[in-house]
Amino acid sequence: MTEYKPSSFAEKLYKIIGLAERVLLAAAIIALLLNRFEKGNGAQLLTLSLGSLAVIYFLRAYQPPQYAEEKPQAGDQKLGMLDLLLQTIAPKVGWIGCSVATIGVLFYLQGFKGYEQMLLLAGGTMAIVNVLLGIAFLKGNKQVSQLLTRTLPLCLMALYLLNKVAIF
Repeated sequence: MTEYKPSSFAEKLYKIIGLAERVLLAAAIIALLLNRFEKGNGAQLLTLSLGSLAVIYFLRAYQPPQYAEEKPQAGDQKLGMLDLLLQTIAPKVGWIGCSVATIGVLFYLQGFKGYEQMLLLAGGTMAIVNVLLGIAFLKGNKQVSQLLTRTLPLCLMALYLLNKVAIF
């Protein structure tokens, strides 16, 4: 079996994406404060930062997984379906759910139609993903903690906004 090594471009891209995510989260917080105190153009900054965050979350779904440096020994147990679900499928679905939830929040703030469906779909999906990621975290997979810190707040935000517009 050949080992997968991401290209140098992919490595650089995902380092830049990590930095951009932090900058855009800070910009979103500043934009929310500007909107709250009605100073400046907070709405435009919020639209730009949330839209860019949605793109970053979508790109993170396609980030190659970080493989363990130790190779499995010949007598070790092979990975099963649950391991595939917890290590590959749940993170991809989680990142795409984060992207859809972020677009749903953006649609809510802009007053566009369809935000209820996006938040319902993303919130329900991320609730399931949070359970799976919690299982993976309890099994000792510390790599899912980064995604868990994104999906849990976005899931709660989606459920809060859905409760606010009385879908439930």
